[in-house]
Amino acid sequence: ISVKMPAYGGHSVFEGLVFVLAGTQTEPDEHIKKKISSNGGLIFETVDSMVTHVVSSHEMANVFGNPYKMQFFPQFESQIRAAKMFRTPIVDGRFLDACIQGKRLLDVREHPIFPGDAKDP
Repeated sequence: ISVKMPAYGGHSVFEGLVFVLAGTQTEPDEHIKKKISSNGGLIFETVDSMVTHVVSSHEMANVFGNPYKMQFFPQFESQIRAAKMFRTPIVDGRFLDACIQGKRLLDVREHPIFPGDAKDP
């Protein structure tokens, strides 16, 4: 039996996790999708109760709540609202990289995108 080892980290850091990419990212979506899938994660297109993490960027967090800017990203708004409704963590690509480098899933509260999502002191 041959076992396919993940390309990025040599392990399955994201095994059993489901991610959605929301808004624009700091690197091409295909790179982020490869990082996730190569490390055992799945990628969905829409946020639902099965999704464990939403990947966005700090730049997009600045767009959220700004009615003028939001008109250009209608799908992003619905994805973030759904993530908040389902209490799904919203992380950025640096979170993914840190998990892969650390060879384990890290605490999402250490990598907040939205104010108020940070770990309590």
